[in-house]
Amino acid sequence: MRRFVFCFCFAIALCLAITSRAIAGISADNVVVVVNGQSLDSRTIANHYVQLRGIPSGNVVFLDEVPDGLKVSLDDFKTKILSPLLAQINARGLAAQTRVIAYSAGFPTGVDISP
Repeated sequence: MRRFVFCFCFAIALCLAITSRAIAGISADNVVVVVNGQSLDSRTIANHYVQLRGIPSGNVVFLDEVPDGLKVSLDDFKTKILSPLLAQINARGLAAQTRVIAYSAGFPTGVDISP
């Protein structure tokens, strides 16, 4: 199953990479790629996507404390994903040019906002 998910995600990334380089005025400089540093699948897919789309290496953000599972609490999302990501975007001076944040594999797909 894991191999299937990896192949599926890789196929999607490859399809996206083959499309036009500029969609609605967005270039590689406008994309920040977020990678789960603890996931081999995430690193592999991100590497291929970055290479095929020509994303600058300074626009790739690695996060090491990404929660496991498909769903994450709002507090965990804020403290372990969103805040570190925004801090890196600001520290690298990318805030003004960032239009797309592309998450690689290995991230929760839902956020539980109930109290």
